[in-house]
Amino acid sequence: MELTTSELSLLRTHHLSPAQAVHNDCGMGKIVLVEDDESVRRLYATLLRSAGHEVIEREDTTELLDVLRRERPSLVLLDFSLPRENGATACRRIKTTPDLMGTRVVMITAHDSFESIRETAAAGADGHLVKPVPLDRLLACVEQTSAPRPPQQSRIVRALRSLVQ
Repeated sequence: MELTTSELSLLRTHHLSPAQAVHNDCGMGKIVLVEDDESVRRLYATLLRSAGHEVIEREDTTELLDVLRRERPSLVLLDFSLPRENGATACRRIKTTPDLMGTRVVMITAHDSFESIRETAAAGADGHLVKPVPLDRLLACVEQTSAPRPPQQSRIVRALRSLVQ
């Protein structure tokens, strides 16, 4: 995987090597990231990988349910405004599909309004983030929403968060 100059800069800011960002050596949670904006998707994916997560990137919800069944992620980060299907609709499909009902979903939206929060909650999302999402907030949300982790791995995420503050 080749990293852009901005992604390498992000890693240097957090004192991480590209190898740490690319390899999932920590065994942390698997995350499906659905974001149509490639630069945002790459930034979030790079940060999450640098924290030890395995990240499966998707630009839309095409075949999303199949991906979730196959990969069994600990979390789905789902953009609200997507080209083919609204993120809230996709979240509703995930939450009402019997074998995926327990899948945790955090919606990410550029709309900071009561209506978007209401729609996200009505869709059954487990969390709501407003763009631009501060990177420390993204990591904190992932840690809080994902499945429990062994103490050493939580320590790694805490250390990473302290670097971004």
